[in-house]
Amino acid sequence: MTAFLVVSLAFAIPDPFTEKHIMSGLISDWIDDMFKGQTVGDIKNLLYIDFETIKNGSVTIAANVGKTGNSSGGMTINMAVIPKLYKIFQNLGIMVMIMYFGAGLLEELSFNQMYIEKMIKKFVFLVIGVVLISQAMELVYGIANIGSAVVLKAYNVATSTGYNTPALDDVKAEIWSDIYTVNPDASAIKRLLQNMADLGVQVGYVTQMFIPWVINKLCWVLLQVVCWSRFIELTLMAVVSPIALSDIAKGDANTSNTARAIKNVIALSMSGSIILLAVIIGSSIQASLFADAVTANNFGSLCWEQVIVGIVQVGVCFRANDITKTALGIA
Repeated sequence: MTAFLVVSLAFAIPDPFTEKHIMSGLISDWIDDMFKGQTVGDIKNLLYIDFETIKNGSVTIAANVGKTGNSSGGMTINMAVIPKLYKIFQNLGIMVMIMYFGAGLLEELSFNQMYIEKMIKKFVFLVIGVVLISQAMELVYGIANIGSAVVLKAYNVATSTGYNTPALDDVKAEIWSDIYTVNPDASAIKRLLQNMADLGVQVGYVTQMFIPWVINKLCWVLLQVVCWSRFIELTLMAVVSPIALSDIAKGDANTSNTARAIKNVIALSMSGSIILLAVIIGSSIQASLFADAVTANNFGSLCWEQVIVGIVQVGVCFRANDITKTALGIA
């Protein structure tokens, strides 16, 4: 019993410097985490990548912007192994392309269908194949950088139009008026008793926020998984691209995988803008939810509605590549 009273007093008595309780500080931090933690700027920084620098052995992920708006510094990743692996697959791609070219010639000769036009066509596709394979990494990273440019453009347009202005200060003010009702002119005993009564309200807020806060954190982790997966997949595509482009030597556009491989790279590159747009739209919805919550004084509903929006955001982001594939006609 004594321990319970000691703990209750510790949580109930405000900090003498901030005049806020331990619990109210926790509530304030959780609000920031839930409604400012996964910012559009953070997502943009994970999507806007200069892939061209990977050819030189490194890549820098832009500085992440936290909930306070302070830059936390960029991160440089050592990618020296990527150009070396690409050289291996480039040589392998040339070998496979020559095999396709030779098999095609033998097939045509075996059926006595080799005409001068077909011969010229096959040699033209062979030359095109050599050029594509020799520049495969530049092709993939060039397309990826176009996707990064679209991401940056979408972000700049969104920030210039003020897409998300959540009324966090208003929400916190409403909560503070509920959880701190102490009359500063009252006696010390009365203030202590009122602080302990306010503690019950604070516990109520923490209780209704805990599960949405955990789910929100999980959604943020999943969004980062999507962004990092896109980066890694584009890097792998650049490495193995010579194999994907090698069958152009067949000289048959109907059976060649080259066009489809290039479309897949375009789809994955453009999926970054779909991810960013999903987060921007979700943030705009959350801004409207804030306004309604302040007007209706319904904070509990706001928490769960924000969670629903976050889950939908994650679902759309996971399908971003499928959406761009559908737009390109390769779904």
